[in-house]
Amino acid sequence: MSNGNDRWSALKGDSQGSDGGRRYGGYSKQYNRKGYGSRQSSGSESRYNSWDRYQVKTEDGEVLRGSQGSSDRRYSNRVIETKPRWSRFSDNQKDRAARGDEPQVLRKDLDVGDGKGELNPFTGRSFSRNYYRLLELRKKLPIYNHRDEVLKIVGENKFVVLVGDTGSGKTTQVPQILSMKYGKENNKLIACTQPRRIAAVTVAQRVAEEMDVRLGDEVGYSIRYEDETSSRTILKYCTDGLLLRESVTDPLFSKYSMIIIDEAHERTISTDILMGMLKQVVFEREDFRLVVMSATLDAEKLQKYFNNAPLISIPGRMYPVEIKYLEEPVEDYLQATIEAVS
Repeated sequence: MSNGNDRWSALKGDSQGSDGGRRYGGYSKQYNRKGYGSRQSSGSESRYNSWDRYQVKTEDGEVLRGSQGSSDRRYSNRVIETKPRWSRFSDNQKDRAARGDEPQVLRKDLDVGDGKGELNPFTGRSFSRNYYRLLELRKKLPIYNHRDEVLKIVGENKFVVLVGDTGSGKTTQVPQILSMKYGKENNKLIACTQPRRIAAVTVAQRVAEEMDVRLGDEVGYSIRYEDETSSRTILKYCTDGLLLRESVTDPLFSKYSMIIIDEAHERTISTDILMGMLKQVVFEREDFRLVVMSATLDAEKLQKYFNNAPLISIPGRMYPVEIKYLEEPVEDYLQATIEAVS
């Protein structure tokens, strides 16, 4: 162990002061009982960071440490994983298309939800157990038995109005059904708008799980200050406000082959403006379709506005939804809600 004078000599960069202090390319390295640390030299050498401040973890699990140009304390003890994220998909002989050994072919004749395909048409890999578990739940949704009707009517019309009760599954299932048929049509996306950011994020997460793909690949979302999409994305959930901002630079929405407006019955300002703009886009673009989904039965206004668009009605709901009003106002509505549901 070095004494006090040797320590001071090492800090000054004096290589003759002690064996414990050695000079390495612009900074002094000193050892102690707890391991080894480093001290920055003065002058131009101060730009070098501590030797153990930046760490890299290799595939074999070995942790390498090295100096970096930035001395920002935010990067202290940071470990970077160089091994790719673990995938729940099994690696077998059928994964050649996903690895790039063979061109990936999107089988448009296969419905993701029918369970007849041996491989996931999006990834080229075997379906996971979680996919089959969620598939059984999806089959119980009222919308599931109307898949063929949705594909037929949307394929024959550029305007379509779909009405389904809350809990019928229209938000998660309709975009999935249409993405199988029209996903990446002419290298364009399908967008499904939501009035709130939290809805766009959570629904995208659920749909990615049901389609057995990684969030951000085939299924993603875009909200303000956050974009979870990639070049592989075919279905994107986003807020209606974000789509309006895109129209500033792209008024014809040229990135999309179809836009699905969900929760149209809420009649937000952004939704109303967006429907007016998209109506004009349908007339100007031959390769564009618009689907408007609502949870109310008052669909005549929407049909009339969109040139007597055909109506798809999804009867039934997964769970009953009732609205009850209090006879008298309460001071603490949060506590009253807890007591009502407990």
